Amino acid sequence: MVSPATLIDRRYQIEAKIGQGASGVVYRVYDTKQKRRVALKVLRTDVKSSDALQRIEREFHAIQSMRHPNILSVFDFEKNFFTMEYVEGEPLDTGRRRDVHEIVLLATVICRALRYIHAQSVLHGDLKPAHVIVGAHGEIKLIDFGLAEPLVPDGARPHGAPGTGSAGTSAAGTLDYMAPEIFRGRRPDLRSDLYSLGVMLYEMAAGRLPFEDEDPVRLIMKHLEAVPVSPREIRADLPRELERVILRLLAKDPSDRFASTDAVLEALTVIGGQKEILKARVEKGSRFLFEPKLVGREEETSLLDRSLREAVSGHPRVMLLSGEAGMGRTRLLSELRARSLFGPCEILTATCEAEPASAWAPFDAIIEQAVFALQRRSPARLAEGLARWGGGVLALAPDLAQQEAFREARPGRGTDARRAALDFLSLLGALSEEAPVLCVLDDAHHLDRAGAQMLVHLVEALPPGLRLMIALAADARPGDAARAFAEAKAVLDHGSLWTERVLGPLGKAAIVRLGASMMGGTDLDERFSTRLVEVARGNPLIAEQAIRSLAEQEAIFRKGGTWAVDPRALETAQWTGRLGDWLWRKVRQMVKAAPKHLEALRAAAILPEGGGFEVLLAVSRLDTTVLYYVLSDLVREGLLSESADRTRRRYALGAESLRAGLLEEVPPKRLSKMHEAAAEALEADLARGVAVPLAALAEHHAASGDPKRAIEHGLRAAEGAALRQGYRRALSQYQRVLAWCTEASDAASATTASTALGRLHYAAGDLAQAKGCFEEAAEGAVGPSRLTHLREAYEGLGRIALRRRSFEEALGHFQKFRASLSKDPHERAQETDETFRVSLWMGRVHQARQEWDEALRHFQSAASLVSQGADPARQAEVLRRIGEVHLACARLAPAQESLRLALRHAEGNAGLAFRASLSLCELYRCTGQLEE
Repeated sequence: MVSPATLIDRRYQIEAKIGQGASGVVYRVYDTKQKRRVALKVLRTDVKSSDALQRIEREFHAIQSMRHPNILSVFDFEKNFFTMEYVEGEPLDTGRRRDVHEIVLLATVICRALRYIHAQSVLHGDLKPAHVIVGAHGEIKLIDFGLAEPLVPDGARPHGAPGTGSAGTSAAGTLDYMAPEIFRGRRPDLRSDLYSLGVMLYEMAAGRLPFEDEDPVRLIMKHLEAVPVSPREIRADLPRELERVILRLLAKDPSDRFASTDAVLEALTVIGGQKEILKARVEKGSRFLFEPKLVGREEETSLLDRSLREAVSGHPRVMLLSGEAGMGRTRLLSELRARSLFGPCEILTATCEAEPASAWAPFDAIIEQAVFALQRRSPARLAEGLARWGGGVLALAPDLAQQEAFREARPGRGTDARRAALDFLSLLGALSEEAPVLCVLDDAHHLDRAGAQMLVHLVEALPPGLRLMIALAADARPGDAARAFAEAKAVLDHGSLWTERVLGPLGKAAIVRLGASMMGGTDLDERFSTRLVEVARGNPLIAEQAIRSLAEQEAIFRKGGTWAVDPRALETAQWTGRLGDWLWRKVRQMVKAAPKHLEALRAAAILPEGGGFEVLLAVSRLDTTVLYYVLSDLVREGLLSESADRTRRRYALGAESLRAGLLEEVPPKRLSKMHEAAAEALEADLARGVAVPLAALAEHHAASGDPKRAIEHGLRAAEGAALRQGYRRALSQYQRVLAWCTEASDAASATTASTALGRLHYAAGDLAQAKGCFEEAAEGAVGPSRLTHLREAYEGLGRIALRRRSFEEALGHFQKFRASLSKDPHERAQETDETFRVSLWMGRVHQARQEWDEALRHFQSAASLVSQGADPARQAEVLRRIGEVHLACARLAPAQESLRLALRHAEGNAGLAFRASLSLCELYRCTGQLEE
């Protein structure tokens, strides 16, 4: 709490506290420099997070250029505060009874302010009575733009990514005044502000809110589903025309509301008996288009809803939505999730990536969500379940080890996919005892072999009575990269719980409705509609892109809230093409007038994964304040997208196709310096403990001429991916490292990468590639780690030969491995692990050749190295091998002793226990102990 008489920034004299919000406190202060009274909003001391700071910054930059009699002016901005116009007055009292004329007048003034805000391509985002100040002399001011959000083209923001405000996918704002679409996780547009205006109008007219409930979830459900009581039932003197305006503003579907503030003002002036003189405002660009409605998929929606109802009643269901790119698979899944958000279901979502970050991706993400949901709903059930399936779940989602509930759990050893699926289902079963479960999995065609295998095991093991629905979306023509998913689908197609729905092209009427919904319900003339249908060919994404590209070419524009066509521009406009093509046209127009915007765009262009403000500041070399303004402009125009993670906001190009064009004219020396600045900024983040994409950091070092640092971070990135068994990502990264090693003549690191690549290829079953990598490693082994790399290479080559049953070749490689071990007994003691491995492998070769005495000698040598150790898995493996040799030689008593010991040591390792049990079964069969 700042005390009165405190001087802030050696300039502002605190007089009184006049308000407090989620992130800031507002004081009345005296500006000793300008000799005037102003309001000062300062960051609250108890919420000094980066998000709170960004909210204050966002509020200032949202309104710093606005000049309107009904919007509070702002003056100066510093790091933790800004100053603004001081108005002596009180928040709007919507509960006080007012006559109709006063209600219409207040609504008109607020609507004019909104009209101006929307014209600046900004949404207020938190319109409510507390943010409307009525001054002592009757003046009305709109305040608090902390949740203001720029209007940007849909194509410039990744699906589901938050916008500038917090209301992208999470509900931010005040529940009483929030539009239904925000609760459903959809992107708000100007009609969301109009809904908030409708709530305020209802409150002024009826003396109460349209929806009231002390329970937040029930209140949200009322906004989503309940019909408000007619205002005239509460207050009979209200004109029917005003009631119609209020109820239209409160429509659940944004397309049923007024399409613009102009339309609202026109309706209000009719009620007030006055003529509102509005200059028809022309608005150009795709940011003024609305999100397209879901059209033409009524059957699919009905099928999804029916499947979910069956799952809720205890009949598990799995449904796949397939179709070509752009047919609306992801949109249908999003709609299913949105309709289920406030129902009885616990919703778990994940998206498959082309290069999975871990072996079990994306199921590890679903597991983590399921664990947190169960912990929230029933900590006791989670604690009880962990004793049974906690180890298996932890093996699939190792990041859970950081959670308190898993402190005592240990990852299951030797977890195979089938056992993992059973543990996974046990977790989902425990959660479904608390609430039905909806798992939403997008882009399933990206599943790798491990992920596809997991899906098969999950579906095949679904028990009856489980309240679970799995909804997937996949490309119907994904190519060779999705062979694993195609094979899984071929297996599952015959199951009774599996349903596939192929999304075909939309009909003509649906395409026309889609286009009209983007233009606020504007009726499309026949010529325009016919051409749109021809271009789209039934693909909703192509239709959407066509409308957006026409808006960017200004062939269609909004005038006075209604969309119109420029016939001359339409004649020459290109209907097809990516949104990025038209964004590039906008780039060229913008940088002519504002060259500094180009520097910010180029900075973003060298950051494929996006970057925070500090990184962009370092790369662009712009002034801090200038960059704030520039980023605000670029996000508003859709040239940059903005998202938020746990620590900061990130900015990325609005379209990938912009990248090459932005960088092609940058001089090589300047480009190298930009990458160097990016690398230094990311290194600074890394030193502070901030999570940094190591692969991207490596690329920046490489591009700035520092292959040594590139190799260092590239190896760390690849090792991290391999550790999580993200094979595709690890392979790609190791190959990049090899290229940098060639550039830097770094033979030692090249050997490290080649050896690691060999292991990855071997694990993936690509023996030819693995052999090539191990041979390169053996030939190029140099430096302090030369012997280590040689041994790994010989071991890898020997394993490949053994797998191919080339026994002589395998023995040759393993003998080279053994020959590389030290002859010094003291040093040999330090090489126990290597000695154990080579003994075991040589024993396996002799076992495969049925050379039992040689095999037993090597296995016993290996056993002597672990008999005093603490590695039960190794003990189990070597004892099983010894038992199998004794069994082959009909030495049944020592065989039984070894195999029983192996089974004891294999406890907790399903794979080893299974193999030891099989060998024991063979022993008992040979001895006639059939019951055993």
